[in-house]
Amino acid sequence: MQGWVGSPFAFQLGAAVNIQEAGGNPPNERQAVGNGTIIPRGVAGAASDMMTLLSWTTDVNLRGSGWSAWAAFLGNTIYGGGTTARQLGVHGTLSLGAVVQGGVFVMDERELVARWEGRWVATDFQQATYLPNALNAQTRNILTVGMNWYFNKNQLTFSLDGGYAFNPVLFQNGLFGENIAGADYRASGTGEGAGQVVIRGQLQLLF
Repeated sequence: MQGWVGSPFAFQLGAAVNIQEAGGNPPNERQAVGNGTIIPRGVAGAASDMMTLLSWTTDVNLRGSGWSAWAAFLGNTIYGGGTTARQLGVHGTLSLGAVVQGGVFVMDERELVARWEGRWVATDFQQATYLPNALNAQTRNILTVGMNWYFNKNQLTFSLDGGYAFNPVLFQNGLFGENIAGADYRASGTGEGAGQVVIRGQLQLLF
């Protein structure tokens, strides 16, 4: 995604959409409904009614001589889950997310980078006690800044960055069960606690 110094202008645009349904009585080989935050069948409190998941995304990638910019907008809608599903917060849930990032080379081998990530979840779900869940109503804003050192372009790279979460991180697993611990942020145990700071260093060797 780098815009190496001296490279020509490049432009990429992408988009995708996915829709899927989970039946009210899934077979044994597919007990989960395809969503990592919804309790699978056979477990107390499981959602067993029909649910529909609609996901979409679009992104744009721009690169030029010594600079790059990338942005993506994505969303998920889960609806039609019935009474049990509503108790788990999966009725009328709308999740929207956006990522904007860019980089500029201050030297041929050093690139300053910055990224903003945002997420907004609207739902009619009301729960008496807090549970870390990607489907909770929430707002999240994370700002990251850092620098990349390219010793041999992408063959050997060292990255150092720092991120700040302006809002509490309210989940550890995403909508499809993916773990966000790889980004080093930790879910709040109480639903509160903004101001989480993450500092990361990474050495990449391509061979």
